[in-house]
Amino acid sequence: MFAYSVQGELGRSGLRIWPQNGTLWKALVDKYRELMTQEPNAAISRPMFNNVILVGFMGAGKSSVGRILARRLGRCFVETDDMIVAKEGMSIAEIFTTRGEPYFRALEENVVNLLALKRDDVIATGGGLPCREGRPEMLRTLGTMVWLSGDFATLYERALKMGQRPMLASRSREDAEALYRARTAFYCQAHLSVDTTALGPDQVAARVIAELRTHERTRHTDGGAVRLPVARAPAPR
Repeated sequence: MFAYSVQGELGRSGLRIWPQNGTLWKALVDKYRELMTQEPNAAISRPMFNNVILVGFMGAGKSSVGRILARRLGRCFVETDDMIVAKEGMSIAEIFTTRGEPYFRALEENVVNLLALKRDDVIATGGGLPCREGRPEMLRTLGTMVWLSGDFATLYERALKMGQRPMLASRSREDAEALYRARTAFYCQAHLSVDTTALGPDQVAARVIAELRTHERTRHTDGGAVRLPVARAPAPR
């Protein structure tokens, strides 16, 4: 069992939360909601967050690339699926089998709320987490959203090799491709994208860092609001 360090005001107080403890988990969510309703000049307002948030389909390498990025950038690494596993005490596959997908998606909603407490982290999201109306916009407010894209055939083969993919367990290849196409509409709302098709995790991480540096140099502000580009969906192959 392991702990998550809560950043922001809670983090500065040294508080550590054990996600398995339902009472503390609820208290943390309640605290987040309280902070988000404070006036802008209150002790904690809603500043521009500086997380790097990785999104993408299964097999894109979000977990492996995220760990490499975190090491190279000197940041903490957070994986939303791990947060859910720690809280529930069972694997993602077990949650899907015993509780069903709607229950899992509700857990993801709680995790998204908790991400608002993160600062300067590298965050790898589950493949379906950004794929809800309004979710990409919310993630964009929490930092720089990076889409790890790729050719469907490549991502599909990677995902099958890794195994333990509940969203592929009962789907044909055609159904999985349809899911990929549907999710692309959400992923392409990211600030940046990196095509992972012919690259290994180290190469992808290097390209993400290069894109982040370019992005930092070229972005401009207007009245304090940062204008950020939106990634483009790859052309159909």
